[in-house]
Amino acid sequence: MSSISDSNSLSNLTMLSNSLPANNSHRESLIFDDSSSLEQLACPICNEQMVSLLQLNRHLDDEHMDTSIDQKDGIIKWFKNAQSTIMKPLSKTKNNISQLAMNKFNEFDINGLDKQSEFVTKAHWKQDVENIVCSNSACEKSLNIINGKHNCRKCGEFFCEDHCRLSMKLNRQAQHDPVNGYFCRVCDDCFVSREGYLDTEGVTRSCTSTFIKYRTKGIERAHLEGNRLEQRLEKLAKVYITQIKQVNSTQGGLAPPLTAKHRRRVSEQSIVKWQDDASVTNCPLCRTSFGKITNRKHHCRLCGRVICEKCSSKIPLNLNNYSEVADQDSIGEIRACKECRSAVFRRKEYNEEIAKTPPVVMLYQKLTKIRSAIDSTLPKFQDMLIMLKSKEIINQTHADYQLAARSRKELLDNFAQFDAISKRINSLLTYSESERRLQSNIHLAANQYLQQNMLPLSVLPKMFKKDQTQNTNGQQYGYFDDDDDSSEAIPAFAAFANGRPRSLSMSSTKSVKEEEQLRQQLEAFLEQEKRLEEFIQEATRKRKFDDLKTLKTSLDEIKLEIDKKRKELGDLWP
Repeated sequence: MSSISDSNSLSNLTMLSNSLPANNSHRESLIFDDSSSLEQLACPICNEQMVSLLQLNRHLDDEHMDTSIDQKDGIIKWFKNAQSTIMKPLSKTKNNISQLAMNKFNEFDINGLDKQSEFVTKAHWKQDVENIVCSNSACEKSLNIINGKHNCRKCGEFFCEDHCRLSMKLNRQAQHDPVNGYFCRVCDDCFVSREGYLDTEGVTRSCTSTFIKYRTKGIERAHLEGNRLEQRLEKLAKVYITQIKQVNSTQGGLAPPLTAKHRRRVSEQSIVKWQDDASVTNCPLCRTSFGKITNRKHHCRLCGRVICEKCSSKIPLNLNNYSEVADQDSIGEIRACKECRSAVFRRKEYNEEIAKTPPVVMLYQKLTKIRSAIDSTLPKFQDMLIMLKSKEIINQTHADYQLAARSRKELLDNFAQFDAISKRINSLLTYSESERRLQSNIHLAANQYLQQNMLPLSVLPKMFKKDQTQNTNGQQYGYFDDDDDSSEAIPAFAAFANGRPRSLSMSSTKSVKEEEQLRQQLEAFLEQEKRLEEFIQEATRKRKFDDLKTLKTSLDEIKLEIDKKRKELGDLWP
C-alpha cells in the first residue's frame, strides 16, 4: 500500500510539472503563485511536512527504506543482539577464570610437553639407554611408551609417568627457586626434599620488641602510681602524728573522741578527694551491690574510691612507711583497697625477694651439687665393676676391690643426702598452690632419679663364685655387704642389684643377723611400696602418664620382691 501511494504521488508531481507553460516567466510566476501549495508537501507514510521534493525523496530513502522487512526477521535479529549483549560479560569472566587455573601458570601443562625445559639446563640429565627402569626405589616398571619415560628436571634421573608428575619451580641451573623459577616436571623425592616442604612452624614473627615496649610503659606507669600512693601514705602518717601530739597536749589527752575522729576525716579528705557515696551503687572491684547493713560502703584513704569491706583492709601507718605489719612504731591504721595496697608494697616485696633467697632455692642448690657428684662418681664405679669382673678379682683384701668398696660407700652416702634433702624440700611450708606444686615436682623428680641410679648400686656384687673345694663352709658367694651405716641410711632402696631385686640363698640354720637383715629389708620394701602407691595416685591425678608407666613398673618389682622376702622368712614374719 505504501509503495503504491508513493508512486501515485510521484506521478502526480510529474504531471504537474509537465502541465506548466513553456514560457519561463510564466512558469516562474506560476511556481511562485503555487509556492504555498508546495509548502504543504507531506510524507505519505508519517505525514511529516516537507519543503521540497528532494527533501521528500531523501526522507523516504532514509526513514522508510526498512519498513518492508518482515517482522519475523526483525524479532530474530533482536533476540540475537540481546543474546550477544548478555553473553559478552559471561565470556569475559570465563576467560578470567581459565587464566587462574593451576596448569596455566608459566604455561606449564603437566599432562603435555614441558614448555619450560628450554629455560632450564639439561646438562645433568642422564642419557637414554635401552631396558631402563624407573629410578624410584619402590617402582620396578620398565620405561616405555605405556609407562612413560621422563627425566626429572632437577636430579636428571629417569622416572615413569606415576613418579614424575609433580611440578616445582626451578631456575636456569635446575635449582629450587620459588620466586623467579619456572614450573618444571620433577620426581617425588625432589619434590619432598625441597626447602620448606617439611616446615611445620609456618611464617613466624618476633614480637619481643613490641612486648618490651608495652611492658616498659606498664612498669613506668606502675612505678608512678606507686610513688604517688607512697607520698599520700607519708602525708597521712604526718597527719596522724600531728593529731596525736595535739590530743596529748590539750586536756591531758582527754579530747572528745568524736571531735578527733572528725578532724582526722577532714584531714584525710584534704589529702585525697573522696568519691560521693550517693553516686556509687556497686563496688568497683567485685561489682557487689551496697546495702545499709549487710554490705556497707567504705572509702579508700589512698585513692578515695567507694569500696566494700571484702575488697578493702586496714594497713598500718609506720614511721618508715614500708612495712605492712603493725609493730611498736605503728601510729595508726587506715583503710585501703587491695589495688592500692598492692601498689604501695609491691616494691618492698620485690626487694625482699631479691635480698633473701627462699629456702627451697637453697635446698635445691644443695640437691644439684650432690647430683653432680653422683653423676661424676657413678661411671667410675661402673668401670671398676667391669674391671673386677674382667680380672676375676674376688679377694676382698685386693686394692682394686677396696677402692670399689670405698666408691660404693661414697655413692650410698650421696644418695642418702640426696634423699634427705628431697624430703626436706617436700615438707617446706608453702604460701601458694604454685609453690606446693613446685616442691612436689622436685621431690618426685628426685625419687625417680634415685630409682634409676640407686637400685643397681645398693650392694657390691661378687661377680664370681668360689670353687666349692675352696669354700670351706659349703656356701656360695653371691653378694657381700659392707657393715657400714651408709647401706642402712636408705633402707628403702636396699637389696637390689643390676636393676633387679636379688634373693639371698637361705640355709636351714640362719643366724640372728641374717634374719634381722631380712626383716629390715622387708620393712623397707613395704615402705617403698606405700610411697610408690602415693606417687601413682598423684601422677594419675595430674595426668602424667609417662611417669605413671615407670612408677607402675617399679611397684610391680617391689611387690615381687616382697613376696620373695616373705617366702624366705616363712613363719618368722608375724
